[in-house]
Amino acid sequence: MVATSDIDIILDDGANRVAIAHDVFVQVRYGEQTETALDLMMATFRARKQQGQKVYFALFVVEDGAPTATPAVRKRQTQVIGEVLASGRVHVAAVLEGEGIMADLKRIALRALADSRVSIHQNVPDAIRALGKIPGAPPASLLGAVVEAARDRTRGSRSRMRTP
Repeated sequence: MVATSDIDIILDDGANRVAIAHDVFVQVRYGEQTETALDLMMATFRARKQQGQKVYFALFVVEDGAPTATPAVRKRQTQVIGEVLASGRVHVAAVLEGEGIMADLKRIALRALADSRVSIHQNVPDAIRALGKIPGAPPASLLGAVVEAARDRTRGSRSRMRTP
């Protein structure tokens, strides 16, 4: 089991929380996605890559009710995802939470648009199981602990927004 002190909340902007621990990177989005948040996540990825981080296991969770990204943010997301996946160092699972036809349609659309290396899920446990099948994956308990830390809005970050 990972100690909560090993999990760093690197972003908490009132709409997104990003937590990292070891080789796990988790974003939980419950509000509007911003280019600033995407840029901070990229700065973290680049810094870790320079420090010798070999592989990342990333889990992106969009909570039910989170607004759809604007066209400008979607364009930046495409650039970010392209750079991250081009590194060959990241295994990604995305979760679009929610029930019903609209949530299903969003997942279908994302599957159609997403790179084949990104798995799309309805819930976090399914995403954790998918990442767990990848050779070298961290234990499910670590993935789950980092997701919970990112979801815990009562837990303060070491700083509200910071670069690594």
